[in-house]
Amino acid sequence: MRTDSTLARGQEGFTLIETVMATAIAALLLSALAMAIHQFGAVTRLHSGALTVNQQVQTAATLLNRDIVGAADGVITEDDTLTLYVPAYAFGVATEPITRAISYAVQGQDLVRRDGEGAMVVARHVSAIHFGDPGPVGPTIEMTMTVNAEGRQRHATLQFHRRPA
Repeated sequence: MRTDSTLARGQEGFTLIETVMATAIAALLLSALAMAIHQFGAVTRLHSGALTVNQQVQTAATLLNRDIVGAADGVITEDDTLTLYVPAYAFGVATEPITRAISYAVQGQDLVRRDGEGAMVVARHVSAIHFGDPGPVGPTIEMTMTVNAEGRQRHATLQFHRRPA
């Protein structure tokens, strides 16, 4: 019986140089991938504050617009509270409308909407809000709002038009 310690052709294995080169190429590819993931995270964190402030302004604008368009009347107080009187009609019944009072005011850093059913936070991170001069609301309400979040600030001036009476 004869044992041959030589390997068959094509089964020689890897040399040390080939192993070092493969390891170096793999390290380069992995470091490039790690840098790309890090950059993606940095860009996401950079724009997160801008997205947050824009979302808060948009959410507030959407709810305010819905209530202002439907309001029959309203009043702005000295402490920048907007109270709207919105008529509500019972479905399928021809009766006089029931008027609901809906108010918007800043509490802490939240813009809060209150109606007869409770309170709801409309926007967060609100540092300032102004609905206009105190007194009865006119056909157009101009609101200025400042939102600060995650190192970003947005100052928005929005106009809402009430439906003609």
